[in-house]
Amino acid sequence: MRAFVVASSTLVAGCHLADDPEPPKCPAGSHVELDRCVKDEASARRVKISAPAGGTLCGGDPGSERPPILEPETLEVAAGEELQFENADTVAHEIRGTDGTAWLTVPAGELSPYTTITKVGTWGYRVSGCAKGGAVTVE
Repeated sequence: MRAFVVASSTLVAGCHLADDPEPPKCPAGSHVELDRCVKDEASARRVKISAPAGGTLCGGDPGSERPPILEPETLEVAAGEELQFENADTVAHEIRGTDGTAWLTVPAGELSPYTTITKVGTWGYRVSGCAKGGAVTVE
């Protein structure tokens, strides 16, 4: 039994001989999570999509539509800066440029993947086919 205790102690002590690896150095606005850098929630540039009273209703007569609420309606970012869309609605929303180009789809209650726009200008978009939409101004 004594030999077993000595052998066990040696095995346990051997597990702690290696130093823990240094965590990655993350840039400002991010933190370490599972040994990689992840953007902080507070620093993310994002547009929040919410349902209006009565729910979102798009298509048909623009006068009777209930477009989702976009906060902010115009998001200002630097060229190449990451941005996201946060869908606080109970239905998925598709984001399309005003030229009809699909940007991305955001499932209900989720965040979109990060995306960037590198060309300076103001880029209009529509949500789920509604006539009213928002814009991303890239400086």
